[in-house]
Amino acid sequence: MSLHVHVGIYTGQDMSNDGTDWDALNTIEESLKRSWVWFAESDQLVDHETRKSQDDMSLECELKLQQLNSIDLEVLSDERHFNRILSFCGRFYYNKESCVPWASEKSCQYSKEIVNKLIQIDQSKVIETIISDVVTVLDEIKQLGLSNNVNISGYRQQTRLAINQKLLGQNYSKVLDQMDSFKLQHVTRMGSINILIENADIESNWKYILPFLLTFLDDADLGVKREACNSLNEIFKSLLSSEKIKNNIILKSQTMPLFTNAMQALLLALPSLTPEWKSRLILPLTYETTFRLYKLAIPNELERYTRLGSLLNDTLLPSLSKCKDYVELTLIILSILKDFIKECDGFAIVLCKQIIYTLITILMDPFIVHADQVVLGIIDILQDCIDEIPKERRHKYYYDIKGCMGTLERRIDRRDGYFQTLEKEKIDKLMKSVEKERT
Repeated sequence: MSLHVHVGIYTGQDMSNDGTDWDALNTIEESLKRSWVWFAESDQLVDHETRKSQDDMSLECELKLQQLNSIDLEVLSDERHFNRILSFCGRFYYNKESCVPWASEKSCQYSKEIVNKLIQIDQSKVIETIISDVVTVLDEIKQLGLSNNVNISGYRQQTRLAINQKLLGQNYSKVLDQMDSFKLQHVTRMGSINILIENADIESNWKYILPFLLTFLDDADLGVKREACNSLNEIFKSLLSSEKIKNNIILKSQTMPLFTNAMQALLLALPSLTPEWKSRLILPLTYETTFRLYKLAIPNELERYTRLGSLLNDTLLPSLSKCKDYVELTLIILSILKDFIKECDGFAIVLCKQIIYTLITILMDPFIVHADQVVLGIIDILQDCIDEIPKERRHKYYYDIKGCMGTLERRIDRRDGYFQTLEKEKIDKLMKSVEKERT
């Protein structure tokens, strides 16, 4: 169904004297209550009508926000318009990492500009209004029984016993139907929580932020989960830059297990169950968020490094091995692996062995030589690992690396060009690093 783009032009009069603008706003808000298809632009399976309908809706929202952004501060401060405009803008308050289908980049920009104007007028009123909107959503979550992970203070519940409640069959299907109905009504409100995250004290508002985000983070749709993870990442960024980092709310509320369980599906969003293009959008953000979560929730360094080691062996390296036939995705996972080594600091020396032998195994694949960027990326990480190892211990890897590089060079020799020269230079440097202290 195509949508008629209805945007009135603000004439400088009081908006309440002209019902057109409010009627348009009402129409848009009702139209936003739909079943959204995430990543529609990249998904070839989405039909043209669905894609066009969503694009039309996104454009209509963008034009309406542009109009609202042109309103004078005097009109914005009017009690009759302040809350209404803020609630509408909250649906489009996202950062550049966002993939929400209803908000274009310009919509997000206009939304932030309008919210900043409203904050200049009355910041406390902005926070109160957003909290009121969030509480409305939380009340419905509670009524539907969609989440029982946290208590009213925003702390993890220690017991979650569901007595006399079936987990399968009609009851489970009913929960799924309720979640679908809830999403249809409220998924566009995810942006509202970002206003709180950016402009209010996170710990003071944790009892609103946590259950709101968890509801969407627990959703089965990877697009919804990714967006909730994006908001979570912004929380972690803010907390890591805070003076309260040693006694942060993630640590105090003991909510790390809730986040790790909810994000596991994102970490495992790999081909062939997940389209490769979708994995490229999901994995970098999820690993970045996970690294920050560990910093906040695990104050003991050894425990954090041990947890990182489990992440490496259980998820990251198996993902790399599984996806080696997808060049672009492999490059992304290699980039994540480089960041992982930095996260481990001096503990990387303990984990280098697993990394080295996984990478060597991938390089021995006869087809990998045709993916020049992958070969270069792997050699770079091998070099990083060797650099982490004391010189007197590097010889342990000499023969394995030499055998792999010898096979790789023979395959490279069959080709010509810039990459052949660059690959050989990196191989020579790697071999010198390994054999330097061999004698």
